[in-house]
Amino acid sequence: MWVKLENVVVANAFWITERANPYFVLQRRLGHGTKGFSSLLVGTIDSVFDTKPLPFRILHQISNSDTTYIIAASSSFAEILKDWEYIENHLMPTLTNFENDADVTDFIKYVISSVSKFIKLFSMPEEEKLVNYYYCSYFKGSFPRQGWLCISINHLCFYSNIFGNEIKIITKWIDVKDFFLHQKHHLEIDDPRFFPNSIRVITRTKKYLFSMFLRAVEVYSLMEQLANLAMKSLISDEKQHLLTIDNEQNNKPKYSCGASKKIEIT
Repeated sequence: MWVKLENVVVANAFWITERANPYFVLQRRLGHGTKGFSSLLVGTIDSVFDTKPLPFRILHQISNSDTTYIIAASSSFAEILKDWEYIENHLMPTLTNFENDADVTDFIKYVISSVSKFIKLFSMPEEEKLVNYYYCSYFKGSFPRQGWLCISINHLCFYSNIFGNEIKIITKWIDVKDFFLHQKHHLEIDDPRFFPNSIRVITRTKKYLFSMFLRAVEVYSLMEQLANLAMKSLISDEKQHLLTIDNEQNNKPKYSCGASKKIEIT
């Protein structure tokens, strides 16, 4: 769960490092999940000072610097590990392009703030991960509406608010039509003669046209990747469901059609 960036004075007191890279550290509270003196000591200290922090957290820290920020916290290792994987897959490749540490920290603050706003704006669950967002226009009828296209792991969203006229679009990747079924790609780059740098998204019930991207090919590639990933996950879940039903049927007791039961009359 992402949290508002806060400065941590003592980063390693009563914490154990589980993962680390040049800009981030994943830590576990000392004594959590174990029994013994360390667990009792830390538990007592937390009770006395009424702190009781969540047992897992991710810190942003820079080498040769005493400044450290907490950016995520969770009660479970599985949940915090998802945040860590998001950092490894989506933040780290970008951070390596910055020339100084100050720009790295500013970018991280901006990204975490954007993720929090995305979750609040579109009423998403805390575990939903924002992959990227792009400034573009949505064509409602023949009029473009400028706004932000937000691409997350499971959703495609768009938001625009011009002079109080609000437009909010939320669609799941699994609702984007599969191109194999319809004999064409479900995400199509439109003819640039009509809508330069545009992408049309076709769902089960609606069609959306987004245009005026600065990097339309990049957006299209990301959309297609996430849509295909969602479809593969859906097919895998359906196969697992059918396999479970088949196993339940095979485990049911079988009776022979010709068998008869002897009834005794007393």
